[in-house]
Amino acid sequence: MSKRSILLSAILLIPISIIYLNATGISYSNLLPSVQNLDGELVVKVNTLNTTNDFYLYYRIPGIEHFQVRKMEIDEKGQVYYRLSTQNLFGKDIEYYILQGGESKTNAISPIFTINNFTEDDSPAIYFQDVSPPSGSGTAKPKNPFLKMSASTSLAARLHDNSDFPGEKFIASGNMRLYRNITDAEDNSEFDFDSTFTLMNDVTTAESKVNLSSMKIRFRKGNHRVEVGDISISNTEFTTSYLSRRGMSYEMTGKTLYLGTFFTNSQQKTGFDGFGFPAGDANIFGASAGFNIGDIYSPIFKLRGLFLAGQDNQDSKTLYSAEDKFREGSMVSLSAEANVLKNHLNLKGEFAKSNFGKSADKNLLDKKKDEAWLAEAGLNIGVFTARADYKKVGTDFHSIANLFLQNDREGLNSTMGLSIKTFYLSLTYQDQKTNLSNTVLPMLRTKNLNANLTWSLGNHFRIGAEFGSNNLDYDKSTGLQAGSSDMDTLRYAGTFGYIAGNNSINLRIGKSESKTFTSQADASLGISLRVGEFLTFNPTLSYQANENLTDNSTSKIYNLYMNSELSFIPQTFTLTLSGSYSKTDNSITDDSTAIQADANLNFYMAKIFKNKLQPVLSLRGRYSESKFGSSTTDSTSLYLQFDLSF
Repeated sequence: MSKRSILLSAILLIPISIIYLNATGISYSNLLPSVQNLDGELVVKVNTLNTTNDFYLYYRIPGIEHFQVRKMEIDEKGQVYYRLSTQNLFGKDIEYYILQGGESKTNAISPIFTINNFTEDDSPAIYFQDVSPPSGSGTAKPKNPFLKMSASTSLAARLHDNSDFPGEKFIASGNMRLYRNITDAEDNSEFDFDSTFTLMNDVTTAESKVNLSSMKIRFRKGNHRVEVGDISISNTEFTTSYLSRRGMSYEMTGKTLYLGTFFTNSQQKTGFDGFGFPAGDANIFGASAGFNIGDIYSPIFKLRGLFLAGQDNQDSKTLYSAEDKFREGSMVSLSAEANVLKNHLNLKGEFAKSNFGKSADKNLLDKKKDEAWLAEAGLNIGVFTARADYKKVGTDFHSIANLFLQNDREGLNSTMGLSIKTFYLSLTYQDQKTNLSNTVLPMLRTKNLNANLTWSLGNHFRIGAEFGSNNLDYDKSTGLQAGSSDMDTLRYAGTFGYIAGNNSINLRIGKSESKTFTSQADASLGISLRVGEFLTFNPTLSYQANENLTDNSTSKIYNLYMNSELSFIPQTFTLTLSGSYSKTDNSITDDSTAIQADANLNFYMAKIFKNKLQPVLSLRGRYSESKFGSSTTDSTSLYLQFDLSF
């Protein structure tokens, strides 16, 4: 039997052979929570009318170790729900689960779900806030220690690796964090020191063996906040959207007045470079001011004005450019936001003007002025939500603090959602124009309409449907070479899901077809199984059939992905198996196959140290094989890894 057959058999047969073990221990709920993302809040609902038990929402966000606990409410129809405000939540992702408690003192919990990109806001007030004891519990509020500390390290050594690009012989990484957060009336302050480093054996000329990946110091006192190091600045889309650089920033967020300023490197630095004051020819400075009317975190009206200026010589270890090496520019922006009709209507707007130039020679910079603007409205009335924005970005509009801003475009983006109990419908429509003033390429206009429907039937079943219509038009009235033809594509799919506790089956079948170019049919099946604390098994299969209408060529793609974990001793000794198999049959070119199999043997030692230390020892192995036509390559690797956190 070949190495490939042995590894694939181990991956697929070990979990199946013990799939019928009886589950013990925790009782899992088969309820299906649903989440509606409204403006400023997440509404978590449980599809049940059982009012004899209490339901609790457990959630946590990045930076919080423990889950926050909130008792869920019951509306006049007996529906269990909880409205979670997102105004004061940090980060973009949130984990949550539902706990159901009954009079018999038994508990049933749902699986842990994740909501991605639920907010873009930063709230320092609860960034490190831990779960508090329920009111009325009689437990005294714990005294906050002067300083908290957490740290982690990971060491990996290469035992064997015959691949074309083997990993490091030895690599070490670590993180250390010292923080303090007090939110009471006497001392409303926060301190955080967070540092991550990497130690590598083989390095390039651009790096050192000991590399500081990131370091940041944050201090907040009341409404004042200072950050130094690797900071992230996000004001508006046209100015500093997701600017991550080394520098310093200050913010004062008062009930009425807002002030902010930052001074950073124009390029992302690596190693120990870039700390302190940025170089005079490669920096970005910005200052903003504004005022609020209403609550400090949920104002009725908010107005912001921002000015930024900077220059960049692109002399960086992380970026190289053969042309336009020098860039310089400035910008002013005015933005406003209003929440009216008891937050049912949200209005936003921004106008920005830039003066920007770039050149291969610093003395030949030719700056050009241009404008960008947007108008946005959001509506939230009970079960109905809607949002629409229209924006225009000029051809010569640039921001030195936003390298990924797409200019020379204009268009509409809109979305609508309808949520009635277990029924949810969403519609999106986009109408975009690009190359508005391009003298080489014709103007492109894309119109996309997409609809998604999900409907939960009972506590276990969920069905859905998808539809999309995409249209691409080339404006040939300019006489420019189009380079292609107009395109109309239809896409439709159906989904079916069954969920019972931690076990689920999800099926999707769809088709996408263009009138002129391609036709594609696809299907996928995902299964998630959990047997007590001993086994998890999650295979996913997919199939895709493609037809090129221009030359009648065809291709078929088969994919299998699987991951599972077998616990010999729960939370102590486990075997993690994962693997992927991909095969492509093509009517014109040679067929191809790719296989990858991974196995990790893990020894968790946290119980030995009563969870005060959490060491993990892992032996990681991988086998890879790829075949294209008659050519075959394979490789194996083995690594020993040690992780420690406290």
